[in-house]
Amino acid sequence: MDKITRWFGLFQCILVSYSANIRAQNWQSVDTGLSLNPRVMYSDGLELYVGTEVYNNSHNPISKWNGMEWDSIDNGCGMGPVLAITKFNGNLIAAGSCDIQYWNGSAWSLLGGGSNSAVLGMGIFEDDLIAVGWFDTIGSVAASRVARWDGQQWSAIDTTKWGVSATACAIEYQGDLYIGGNMHNTELDIDRIARWDGSQWHKVGNGIRGGIASVNCFEIYQGYLFVGGRFFAGNGNPGPNIARWNGQEWLDVGGGIYEPGGLGCDVRDMVVFEGELYAVGTCQQAGGVDALYVAKWDGEEWCGFGDVFDNTIGAITVHQGELYIGGGFRTINNDTILRVAKWVGDDFTDRCGTLSVVEEVETNSTELTIYPNPTNSATTLTWQGQSHGNYQLHLYDASGRQLTPSVIAQEAGKLEIDMSNLAQGIYFGQLFIGEAIRSFTVVKQDL
Repeated sequence: MDKITRWFGLFQCILVSYSANIRAQNWQSVDTGLSLNPRVMYSDGLELYVGTEVYNNSHNPISKWNGMEWDSIDNGCGMGPVLAITKFNGNLIAAGSCDIQYWNGSAWSLLGGGSNSAVLGMGIFEDDLIAVGWFDTIGSVAASRVARWDGQQWSAIDTTKWGVSATACAIEYQGDLYIGGNMHNTELDIDRIARWDGSQWHKVGNGIRGGIASVNCFEIYQGYLFVGGRFFAGNGNPGPNIARWNGQEWLDVGGGIYEPGGLGCDVRDMVVFEGELYAVGTCQQAGGVDALYVAKWDGEEWCGFGDVFDNTIGAITVHQGELYIGGGFRTINNDTILRVAKWVGDDFTDRCGTLSVVEEVETNSTELTIYPNPTNSATTLTWQGQSHGNYQLHLYDASGRQLTPSVIAQEAGKLEIDMSNLAQGIYFGQLFIGEAIRSFTVVKQDL
């Protein structure tokens, strides 16, 4: 027994050592030239831009990675921190406590005269640049927390007053503009998230509730709008800290992302990479599995990577087909990796699982089927148990833009959709059958 015990102990040590070695190879250092903690990361396809926390005499808060080395962009955004970076009409735009500025190739200038307070986030809506933040005025135009730039001038989106609060993120989804933050409007019953349909603001379900609740980031995945932030489950929230919206109702995301013991934490950024959703922030678990500061959702379950970071992750993006993270960490799995890392772990995951999943469909019908899939012309949806006249069909492209599908034929429990005029790619659909919802994915190939 002693010999068996010794061999078993040796095997365990080898296994632990092997697992640690695998984990250590998940992330690769991206040079060591970045000296400040990243707050935002943005790729234009050619270069990776990073906005950092603070400015001092020896460091600029905006740097770019060209694949070989870091290069600072001179006096970028004044004193920082930089909270949002994008490109619009070919110009690099940066925003944060420094207002909102553009880079003309040699110097920074205020965009349209700038704002009277911080710009915390940016997005695109109807081909205009959207700015959100603390401001009440931008470019001499009265605009409470939300404004749009058409390339020539600023204009307000409504004048709704959001009170002593801020908007932090913006995105176009299903043809409408969504904004998130910690704002609240009692008259409109809006909490932390709002939808603009082109003429007025609307609440999004019951919003995101809670005294300390906030929405930090948006991402579109599998036709859903994913919302990340700081909020607890309950009180109408499907959370914790992450939820998805299908245009009509809130849905759970596999039990959410959270801190052990119910302590507060937040999701700070999200991105879609190789067909899966990645979320980063200050939380340590997702869907019942350990997921320190980064977790992956594949549409059905959460996965963690078993990595040990010595500090949190604040930003994530995809650059030239590779996944990058940035944050306050100095080591990953006890290896020195400063502030920015690139994923090199292939498909490795340490553990996957789902704490709980809210069923979208509770009917006596059989599963929805779709064929042919992939298709180069038409595809057919079939189901049982419901009248053919009691349905709604929604179809979205990979960016979340809602399309108007052409129904070729329909009969009881059957729809044939014409996809011949759609571009090659992946499309996400939702079939509303009475009160039930069925989600599906269909791949369009070239003729």
